Amino acid sequence: MNIHLINFNDDDFISKNAKARIKKLIKDSISLNDQTKFNELKSEIITRCLKSDANYNILLKYTIDDNNFKLIIEKEDIKQDLKEKEELLRKKLKNIILNSNSDTIQKNMSKQEIHQEEQIKKEISDDVRITINMVKAYNKAIITFGVKIPNPIEIINDKDKHVNEIFQHILTLSRECSTKEKLFEHLDNDYINYIQLVCDFNYKQYIDQFFKKVNDMTDNTSDIPEIVKSNQTTIIKEKDLNSNIQEALNESDDDIEDVHSDEES
Repeated sequence: MNIHLINFNDDDFISKNAKARIKKLIKDSISLNDQTKFNELKSEIITRCLKSDANYNILLKYTIDDNNFKLIIEKEDIKQDLKEKEELLRKKLKNIILNSNSDTIQKNMSKQEIHQEEQIKKEISDDVRITINMVKAYNKAIITFGVKIPNPIEIINDKDKHVNEIFQHILTLSRECSTKEKLFEHLDNDYINYIQLVCDFNYKQYIDQFFKKVNDMTDNTSDIPEIVKSNQTTIIKEKDLNSNIQEALNESDDDIEDVHSDEES
């Protein structure tokens, strides 16, 4: 029996004599008619003859061609394997959370709507940008507000739009609230919290800047909500705001102008 070491590199061996030792171990334990001891033998070959590395696992396989026993080495990337396993686990967890209230959600849905919902779940599960916490928040918001809310992929793909919608909501609610504390109570709900989480944004950090914009863009004759008018502005330089918030604040200018126009009419 001829023994061949396929796709091995010199750096794979623990010493100069390791190649000869491998061939001897194979000849002493295996024949062309009996390879039953290979599974036991490969552990010994890896331990006694091959260099170990923390970055990969060594796998040994073989083929037999006529009188030739061909030993094949394969290296399995440990970090990549762990990454794939972690991602698979994340997908499973996302699916468990997304399906936790499926019976309740699907009760009054058509077959087409159920199919669309299942497709969305698959896309969310496969999207590496979507974290487990985002899925939990999405699921919680669905229970509270219904299935017509935007899914995490829609929000991530257009963060500016959804951050701007929060500012629009703040402007509307500020007319109904006498203090910022009351305003915060109204805004503390599963939907707003969900949007903020996906957008990586906390409106409370920017509300003073937003109120300043409202004051700057309206005159003294305008019916500005009292909590906006009396706000003690903490000046935040726009260069210190992240790009998403800057864009959302700029877009909210149009909404402020619309409010002002309605007052004048």
